[in-house]
Amino acid sequence: MIRLRLVKTNEQEADEQEEDKTTEHNGLPHGFQMMKELVLPWLNSWSVVCADSYFASVTAAEEMLRLGMYFIGVVKTANRNFPQEYLSGVELQNRGEFKGLNNKFNNPTLLAFVWVDRDQRYFIATTSSLQVGEGYWRTRWRQLVNDRYTAPERVDFEIPQPKACEVYYSTCGRVDQHNRHCQDTLQLEQKLKCHSWHIRVGISILGIIITDTWAVYKQATNTTETQKTFHSYLAEELIDN
Repeated sequence: MIRLRLVKTNEQEADEQEEDKTTEHNGLPHGFQMMKELVLPWLNSWSVVCADSYFASVTAAEEMLRLGMYFIGVVKTANRNFPQEYLSGVELQNRGEFKGLNNKFNNPTLLAFVWVDRDQRYFIATTSSLQVGEGYWRTRWRQLVNDRYTAPERVDFEIPQPKACEVYYSTCGRVDQHNRHCQDTLQLEQKLKCHSWHIRVGISILGIIITDTWAVYKQATNTTETQKTFHSYLAEELIDN
């Protein structure tokens, strides 16, 4: 399921409220404010929120915990109170290696760590652990024989990851999957051409609603119907009504 929030920039909101452009809402990051609005229906459920660098920060992790939700997020830029300097100096040579720090004094549940894939990736979490989780597999073409006349072969290899990464990457692709269902399968934007931004927004919201309906139907019925078949049946029902 997708919850939609049309976001204004800090500058736009500051202009409207006649505030200084650098002022954060109640001293909290703008990304956290947006995330809080998106997860309002699930507060105090102790669900796990996985978020990218737009939302993730040490403050966001602590505040989500206070609101009754766990948090795992990837940190890409300098972040207040995040031990970036220390973790970036840790020598990790191979894919799958990781190193973390735990705040034993102020917040024992707060975990900051770095994990290596193609490059180093930094995370902040209030749940899960750095125990070795289930690795993930990648398929790549490799030249196994040092001979230019021999064709490359497909090779599967496993990259180790900690439990916290396993949880994060099991969910972080959901938005991309939802976009693919909307844009590649439903294709409303391609079928309904328009030049007005407000109509385009309306079409996009309609696509989100239809895709969410498909997701609920599929989960509730365990159907084997394809998404395109569902769209056809839905269109027939709407026409008949």
